[in-house]
Amino acid sequence: MPPSKVKKAKNPSDKKAGVEPLPKEKIMSNQGNEYDYTPFKNHKHGKPGENPIKSEPNSSMDIYDKNGNHVQRRWYDKNGDVYRDLDLTNHGNSKKHPEYPHEHLWKDGVRGK
Repeated sequence: MPPSKVKKAKNPSDKKAGVEPLPKEKIMSNQGNEYDYTPFKNHKHGKPGENPIKSEPNSSMDIYDKNGNHVQRRWYDKNGDVYRDLDLTNHGNSKKHPEYPHEHLWKDGVRGK
């Protein structure tokens, strides 16, 4: 079996930003890819259905669906803008999202595919 690929997103939680990083947490996808799942120290649990694109700077949030299932972890940059999502499901669409969990990076307020 080939070694797992590690996909890294730029993480503003570093000593230069004045934020101490937490120990790394990783999560493995159904296709064997490994993703960084490390929350920020400033981490919250959202209310079911809550999915804000703006939050406290250098923070992260766990997102839950209306049934209370944990479906996503979202990270916010130094300005409080979302920059990365890690979706834990395939959104019920295995053709469009055969891999889960999977990552979406944001740029200029637009979520990438």
